Amino acid sequence: MDTKPRSRRDESGVILVMALFIIALFTVIVLEYNYSTSVEYRAAAACRDDLLALNIARAGVQETIALLREDRLADIAEKEKEAEEKGHGGEATPAAGATFTEQVTRSRPQPKGAPVEIPFPDHYGEDWARGRFREPYGDGVLTLKVIDETGKININTLVRERKEMKAPTPTPSPYPGQPASDAEPTPRPSPRRWGQVDRDRTGEEDAGAGEAEEPEVRYVVDKKVEKDIMRLIKILHARGVDEEKVTAAIVDWMDSNSEGDYEEDAGGGSPVKNAPLDVLSELLMVKGVTADLYFGPGVEESPDLDEEPPRKAGRRVAGLRDCLTVFARGKVNVNTAPPEVLSALLEEENDSLVKEIVAYTRKDHFKDMAEFREKIGEQVPAGFAAKVGVGSDCVQIISRGQVNDSVKQLRVFVSRDDKAVARVLFWKIEK
Repeated sequence: MDTKPRSRRDESGVILVMALFIIALFTVIVLEYNYSTSVEYRAAAACRDDLLALNIARAGVQETIALLREDRLADIAEKEKEAEEKGHGGEATPAAGATFTEQVTRSRPQPKGAPVEIPFPDHYGEDWARGRFREPYGDGVLTLKVIDETGKININTLVRERKEMKAPTPTPSPYPGQPASDAEPTPRPSPRRWGQVDRDRTGEEDAGAGEAEEPEVRYVVDKKVEKDIMRLIKILHARGVDEEKVTAAIVDWMDSNSEGDYEEDAGGGSPVKNAPLDVLSELLMVKGVTADLYFGPGVEESPDLDEEPPRKAGRRVAGLRDCLTVFARGKVNVNTAPPEVLSALLEEENDSLVKEIVAYTRKDHFKDMAEFREKIGEQVPAGFAAKVGVGSDCVQIISRGQVNDSVKQLRVFVSRDDKAVARVLFWKIEK
């Protein structure tokens, strides 16, 4: 029997199976290549969008800084013109031949840590304070918010710096009949400060080793500011918060003495700092400072700038973050201060005065403290007037750039001096 035709049919079947296998293999390879290429393309596009969104956010910050400098330069030019007109009018200037900023620098008292009065008026109606909400910017959109930090209470004024000179260690007298020893007694090491390197444990050396030892710095509490902070915590109405206990915990966290109920139990498992705050968020490590007290009830850590801030009983919900600062050096700007801050600065409750100030600043601003007293009247307490001013030296910029689904948000603190020099004090990427 002839088997040749059958073997040919078998060979054709094998070839067909191999061809189908090769086609399936190439199909899998092509699909895998297409998938990996698509993934890489999406990753590259997302990376590009992230960079563009970050640059848009940075551009918003830089534009605000430029507007801040331009505003201060305009204020300086206006003050120079007024000083020149007064000089031509026969009035003696404080320092002949000196510019206005030089006169201010010479005449302004500069106590260590005390708030200074800013001679230039600032308010939220100026160009630098103009907010933006999803405004087209290049290939994306920009959302911008500027907050005046000088409209808040600087919590670091709660403690004042005091340098104490250390008394020289006396050389002990030898016992009778005992020869005097040239060896000096071993000095007792001073207590280690918060965050200071322990050389015995790490083997590292202090950066200042070998240098002359400076006087020890201690921080004592300013009782007036302590009362302001206590009133502020009470005004915020955070649930489950005792203003006296929280204020005592903050004082123990910042002062240098070892007396107090919260010296060892500061909260969060951290030892007390015994020094001013570097960033305001350190308050979250203090016992009793809850998220509702710090951010405000129901407020997120990084709220959406597009959404209206939450309100309670018709008023904006505020927290310590909205009323306290660590960067501003000037007196509280009455033109930009929220009502909670104004109420906290009053030694006695006076809602009518706060409402009158807020109502005026919503439609206009005070150009100087003389106009403030003239517009508000004699009802302004002397203690309150001594704590407030009309100018600003520090702002907080929240800038968010968005390109497609990529979002980058920056929070930047910028200071501005009497010569229109702007400096970035702190910044971070929140999103």
